[in-house]
Amino acid sequence: MGNRNSDIEKIVDSINQILNGNYKIHIDIDSQSEFSEIAEEINELCDDLQSSFLVIKKIKRGNFSSEIKGTRGIAAGLKTVQADFRHLIRQLKKVADGDLSQKILPLGDLSKSFNSMIISLKNAREELKKLNLKLENEAKKLKLANKRLKELDQEKTDLMNMVTHDIRNPLSSIKGFAELMLMNKDQLTAKWKKYLETIVTESNRLNALVSGFLDIARIESGTMQFKSESVDLAELIVHAVSVYQSNAESHDILLISETHDDLPVILGDKDRIAQVFSNLLGNAVKFTPEGGKITIGARMFERSFIKIFVRDTGPGIPAEYREKIFKKFGRVEGESVRKKRGSGLGLTICKEIVENHGGRIWVESKVGKGSTFYLTLPVSQDQMKR
Repeated sequence: MGNRNSDIEKIVDSINQILNGNYKIHIDIDSQSEFSEIAEEINELCDDLQSSFLVIKKIKRGNFSSEIKGTRGIAAGLKTVQADFRHLIRQLKKVADGDLSQKILPLGDLSKSFNSMIISLKNAREELKKLNLKLENEAKKLKLANKRLKELDQEKTDLMNMVTHDIRNPLSSIKGFAELMLMNKDQLTAKWKKYLETIVTESNRLNALVSGFLDIARIESGTMQFKSESVDLAELIVHAVSVYQSNAESHDILLISETHDDLPVILGDKDRIAQVFSNLLGNAVKFTPEGGKITIGARMFERSFIKIFVRDTGPGIPAEYREKIFKKFGRVEGESVRKKRGSGLGLTICKEIVENHGGRIWVESKVGKGSTFYLTLPVSQDQMKR
């Protein structure tokens, strides 16, 4: 009786450890014991469970559990195995208490449950193989797509080089010769003078288009560079007005500036900020009708920023275009602006420049009344302390 109870205690203790997740258990019972067959079957099941759970862990590491239908069958099979183990414990405890009427289950049901779980595991493994194959195919596609992207990026770089050298340089030469010929106005007929002036105007337009194209390419590739230097915004505004004054006057447009003398100097890229002012004033002159008015000014805003504005009395911008115009090739559609449309790149570049300086740009407008473009630029910390 003592040996029987000792064997039963070993089996019960081992099964409890199995139920707690320890599948490395090995029951050591004398081969002559009446419980030796049960112990041996449990040992074999534990060995199989260890192998099975190694595969389950691999599946979990790959996060395929939500994709593989067989994992539900594995979990259900494991619950059945655990239930059979618990039933076996109850039978063994009754035998240990002296109830010899009990007939120990020959683990047939336990083996059946385990075999069901193994089938589910095999199905899960097949699903895993299919998913791995699918992932390999997708990885190949991504590799090819990445290769193509690199080729396109190189093509874009080659195109930039071509634009810079093969288009801009001859364009500069054409413009230079036309300007040289215009210096001898007395020797030109009115017709030839008009032709040469058209060449210079169109050369400037094409040169601006090429510059815009190159700037967009730099923005998209992340290679646009900005200097950090002291910038006097009031001085830049005065200069921008002087550049566009004659053009505005030729269209009977009043162009004025409103700046405060006490505006602080900021840190930024002087040339890039001047580029923004030039673009905004150029657009204002282009779209403001004869007899109209354009105002550019700057003032302090929320203590830590300077707000610059360019206000015109042009046709205005409908609400649906007020964000679109800051995107690449975004332009206002309509009969009133169709003949005056630009490349659709200028405001995109302005937005990039302003945001790289830590500011923002936007437009407020009333159709038929005009538009006001606003941009903010941060004041340096040293200037704020003064």
